[in-house]
Amino acid sequence: MRKINTEDAFKTSRLLKYSNIKTTLLDCYEKANSLKKAKDKDIEKFGVSVALELIECLGEHRAEQEFYDLIGGICEKSADEIRTQELTTTIEDIKLIIKENDMKSFFKLVSAMV
Repeated sequence: MRKINTEDAFKTSRLLKYSNIKTTLLDCYEKANSLKKAKDKDIEKFGVSVALELIECLGEHRAEQEFYDLIGGICEKSADEIRTQELTTTIEDIKLIIKENDMKSFFKLVSAMV
């Protein structure tokens, strides 16, 4: 796995454009903040809801291909490999990308620039 680079930012921008996933992610972020003291059942329901919303956003063909290209590039796998691997493996890949690239700090840095 490699670090996220500048080219990935442009791939991400195309993914955002084709999928309308930005709105979904922002909504999910706000809902997650309100669930901090929620019951396990509520958290599980939220998780399922988020997963379904994200899959729906990525359903547009161009968004789907951008997703495979983006995740595959960062994970140093082909887009076809990402497309055909088990969904749980893709989820683990995404979790590792977030961890290895310290995305939380990145977004804090970006928000401080605004």
